[in-house]
Amino acid sequence: MLHIKSLIVLLFLNTTVYCQADTPFDLLKIQNSIGKKFVFPICTSTIGNHYNSKSNIGKLTLINFWFENCEPCVAEIGAMKRLYEKYKNNKKIAIISFTFESPQNALRFAKKHLLAYPVICVSRRKCQELNFQNGFPTTLITSSLGIVAFITSGGSIDPREVDKEFNNILIPKIEELLKNKR
Repeated sequence: MLHIKSLIVLLFLNTTVYCQADTPFDLLKIQNSIGKKFVFPICTSTIGNHYNSKSNIGKLTLINFWFENCEPCVAEIGAMKRLYEKYKNNKKIAIISFTFESPQNALRFAKKHLLAYPVICVSRRKCQELNFQNGFPTTLITSSLGIVAFITSGGSIDPREVDKEFNNILIPKIEELLKNKR
């Protein structure tokens, strides 16, 4: 089922922030997430590496929340992989993902889709807490200080539409934040 999302432009700290929202309540949740510190405890990725909120301090960090049976989440996989390839050698940015899938299912999914970025498994409740109750998929970008600077939630099940969103919104936002060192 394809959901048409409204694109809303907000201003925050002299930075344009784009977000998607189905309802005014969704917009309010997203607005309230911007500017918050992104905090998570020590977690282990599917390949055994450890991460926590402090792991990426000093780097812009893109964080994607997904689960396997979420059609828009799966539609984003190709775009996320291309995004990772584009930035994997840039020491100023990190890309990680969170899912509430079991470690075994997440590892199987990561291998099947050749995901090279870290996949961290947490409980469904923790995943929803970390993505500020914004549903799935949710992608957020934190500043080098770990402050949420961008968030988008929901999306198309058409990978071509996802590519357009990544190319027209997400990548320009990453470039802007890298340039401004936020």
